[in-house]
Order: sequence, then structure tokens, then C-alpha cells
Amino acid sequence: MGGRKGAIDASLPPVAFVVGWLVSGSSIGWGAAAAIALSVAIGGFRLARGDKVRAVLISLAAVVLAALIALRTGRAQDFFLIQLLSNVASALAWAVSIVIRWPLLGVVVGTVLGQKTRWRADRDLLRAYSRASWVWVFGQYTLRVAVFGVLWWAGEVVALGVARTVLSWPLVALTVALSGWVLHRSLPAEHPGLRHPVPPEGRGSEQSDTAAGEDVEPADGDTTGGAATDGKTSDGDTTEGGASGSASPDSARAGGANAGSAPPARDK
Repeated sequence: MGGRKGAIDASLPPVAFVVGWLVSGSSIGWGAAAAIALSVAIGGFRLARGDKVRAVLISLAAVVLAALIALRTGRAQDFFLIQLLSNVASALAWAVSIVIRWPLLGVVVGTVLGQKTRWRADRDLLRAYSRASWVWVFGQYTLRVAVFGVLWWAGEVVALGVARTVLSWPLVALTVALSGWVLHRSLPAEHPGLRHPVPPEGRGSEQSDTAAGEDVEPADGDTTGGAATDGKTSDGDTTEGGASGSASPDSARAGGANAGSAPPARDK
């Protein structure tokens, strides 16, 4: 988003346009010349400090294009028309990104954190990014469109210059803070945070580990002991299983002989 330098560079040329327009007696040409001259001066200062040429040229081109539109239409308020249309496009782009489950706030933050698209596998993060992205749709872009649109339609050039400054970096800072709060509140308390997306398989393994660690109590009050058993049968008799579970040959033959005369077991 350009940081503080980008916010200042974007706010000063519109102010210069309004000042030049007022001082010259509502001359669009003088206002455009003042805005372009200031933009060139800012660009030269940025280049001298080692800033990227591409960023400087883009900022200058935006100011020149806005000035040409105002000169072409003959209406001073059209200097702010590009700003109005860009916010309309931004609001639509952010809203569509939420609907298709690719919220742009997640794309931006995920890129900054080096996660690429891994955050989308975490359903809690996806939901949180979607909710926080609505703050950008309505709290920044839609608000700008409403304010700029009304002032542009009414031809309020001075008010447009003031709104262009007020709704730049102060509004961005407020939007960042509010969307960060929504993002934090939308995540469950046990979530490890933005830097640690939890994939579905990780969530499943955590649940299975929790289930495996719980003690299960049998219905009859008895407890099971892993490999060794207590040897109780369903009739309440006790068999000698021990650790090996084997019987001597003589006892096996005796058991076989007695098996024929034993009464049938009752159905329980």
C-alpha cells in the first residue's frame, strides 16, 4: 500500500490541484500545472533517495492522466474521477474475492508471511480472513465511493480535495486496525495464530490424539489391562490365563473328557 511515503505522495498532488485552481480563479489549467509540477518534484526527490523508478513513474502517470481528464472535460471535479472509479473497482474486487472464497486480505497477509495459499486449507483462517475482508469492502472502498461520488456529482472541488486527504492514510490506518481486531476475534481461542495454519489432516490428528488419551470406563465397572486379562468369563467363573495363556496336555485332555457331560450354558 505504499507506506507513509506512498500516502504522502498520493495526497499532495490533489491538494496542489485545488490550491492552483483556487488561486488562479478556477482555472483548470493552472490547477493541473500545479499538480503535475509538484508530482515531478516529489518524483525527483524520491529518485535522488534511491526509490524505484517504476513506482515514481506510476505516481506521475496517475497525476498526469487525472489532469488530462479534467482538461478534456472542462470540469475541475473530474480530476478526482480516477480516484472514484478505482475505489469502485477495488470494492467489487474485494467483494468477489470473498464470495469465491479467496479473500484478498488472506492473499495479501499470506504472501507477506510466506505461506502462499496454505492458509486456505485452514477453515478457521479462511472464515476469519473473509470476515475481516468485509471491513475493507465497506469500511474503506464503499465509504470512499459514497463520499467521492456525492461530492463529485455536486461539483465540490475543495471538498473533494479535503476528502481525498482525509480518506487516504488516516482511513487506511483505521481499516487496518479494525480488520485486525475482527481477524483476531474470528479465530477460535485454541487456534495457534496467523503464522500457523492448521490443515484438515492436522486438525483430525489432534482430535484423534485427544480421543486416544481419554480413559474409557466399561459399563460393568471392570477395567481392561492391555495384553494381560483378569480371566473372567461371562458366567463369572475365572480361568487361569496368566501371561502365556497356555494349558498342560493333561488338563486339556481332562477338559475334553468333561466337556461331553457338562450341561449346556444358559443364554444370557
